[in-house]
Amino acid sequence: VGDNGATANVGYMGGDFKGVLDNVQYITDMGFSAIWLTPVLDNPDQAFAGGEEITYGGSFKDGGKTGYHGYWATNFYKEDEHLISPGLT
Repeated sequence: VGDNGATANVGYMGGDFKGVLDNVQYITDMGFSAIWLTPVLDNPDQAFAGGEEITYGGSFKDGGKTGYHGYWATNFYKEDEHLISPGLT
């Protein structure tokens, strides 16, 4: 968190499968006919700092890397817990 209270765009930013389904009509109304999802496999939750402290505005440094993008799968048989929507089958 920065001095002004703003947070850096590092890591998971929210969103799940239900959110996609809840917004299908909105997405369609914008003229899109496809949705590209992040890979849905389990990814590491911790940040990899490369020895540097993870701080606000640190995304331009070597630190603050996380598996938020979905391309660092750690378990090919488990969905990422950030994307699962309770009650959605």
